[in-house]
Amino acid sequence: MRRFAFAVSALLCSGVGLTPAQANLFETFGAGARAQGLGGAVGAVTQDYAATFHNPAGLALGPASVGLGLHGAYDRTSILLMPRPEGYDPPGYGARLNPRDDTDGSGVTGGMTLGFSLLPFDADFAVGAMVRMPFEGFANIDTRFADEREQYFDNQLRFGLLSGRLRSEMIALGLAYRWYYADEAWLSMGVGLLMLPAVRTVNEIYTPNAADPSVVDANFGIDQTLEQAVIAGLIVEPLPWLRIGLTFQDEVFQSVDATNLILLGGNEDEPVMQSLAVAQHYSPPRLAGSVALQGETWLVTLEGTWLGWSRYLDEHAEAADPTFDDTLNWRIGFEMPMSDDASARFGVGWLPTPVPPQTGRSNHIDTDRLVLSAGGGKSFEIWEESFTLDAAVQVHALRSTTTHKALADSYPDCAPGVSQLCDETADRDEDAPGLPAAATQGLQTGNPGFPGFTAGGYVLLAGVDVTWRF
Repeated sequence: MRRFAFAVSALLCSGVGLTPAQANLFETFGAGARAQGLGGAVGAVTQDYAATFHNPAGLALGPASVGLGLHGAYDRTSILLMPRPEGYDPPGYGARLNPRDDTDGSGVTGGMTLGFSLLPFDADFAVGAMVRMPFEGFANIDTRFADEREQYFDNQLRFGLLSGRLRSEMIALGLAYRWYYADEAWLSMGVGLLMLPAVRTVNEIYTPNAADPSVVDANFGIDQTLEQAVIAGLIVEPLPWLRIGLTFQDEVFQSVDATNLILLGGNEDEPVMQSLAVAQHYSPPRLAGSVALQGETWLVTLEGTWLGWSRYLDEHAEAADPTFDDTLNWRIGFEMPMSDDASARFGVGWLPTPVPPQTGRSNHIDTDRLVLSAGGGKSFEIWEESFTLDAAVQVHALRSTTTHKALADSYPDCAPGVSQLCDETADRDEDAPGLPAAATQGLQTGNPGFPGFTAGGYVLLAGVDVTWRF
């Protein structure tokens, strides 16, 4: 009981003064340095606080633990835009806030992981928790439009399923119980929650002078909550050298729902209602199956993961058009001894993109990824207490792809549900104030992805964990 209290106190004290930040880095690289070194293929062998994400059933398979991890990612992806041909600029295109430009990776980002797993009643029942806290701050929101609307803002493209996900918080909770048959442990079952920040806000805004909208009076009503997703798993041990794991996770994303009531001075009887929504760092439904072959010192593990990307919501809570494809990811990991108290790890994975060709209106940029990883772990003692030090490096190599926007024979006006490259300025037969009819003729598109782009690069991750096992 004394160790139990000290473990919880150590975890809480280590978090004082640390501020968490933005999606799902665990889904991208794996939770913890051991998982990262094995390429993320740990659903059947996870057995500490990292099990709260990979498979909560694993909480009951290891000793109680408290861990601290640090990790950093170096983003060297790029999106290179093709030069725009003449004659396609919408009216006023040259006066946009930002010029159309290539996109480089988000540079260096990092974070901290805190976690614990405890056996509060007996060795067969376990609880655990893990928090990922980026160094950039808590609940950051950074959205982009994935179509021609982005020309009015940054006027760039980005990897929507990768870049922002490197700067994400995540809270994971779980509990598990281990069952016996003929005095042999053979089945562990677990359930938990994954959580991301959510904001609900209702704002009342009054503009005394409609001719000067920069001066406003406002009331704000803001509630900060959490979006939650259920995660459940089981691990079966039919033979001493064989483990089979199964994990299911529902979808989860960081959300903002805002309602603005706007009153203009001199016209207070007709308020304007605005509804805004954000669904950032979308993590799709996940079903993972894993098999592990393990000897006394060596381990081989294979994992396949189905991801329900067809339910994807973009950063403005809009369904992707065209719809994303569901995917099946594959990862394999190897662990082998280097000495009595040290081991080496290697991993490889293939992550196909769920994003269909972006030849029309939308600019959801993503490519297939090859994952390579390496790492190691070492056990040691301090004051007769057992510790492990784990380290890993992982690289995601993005397959370089070139996309050309397709030009059709006719172009509809831009509207929700329009998936082909569209005519932002409908053809006019007569001049309008500030808009000559001649400037509207033909296809006028300021879409940042037009006429095409090349995307590729790599992302490098390094992580290190220290875990006290007791």
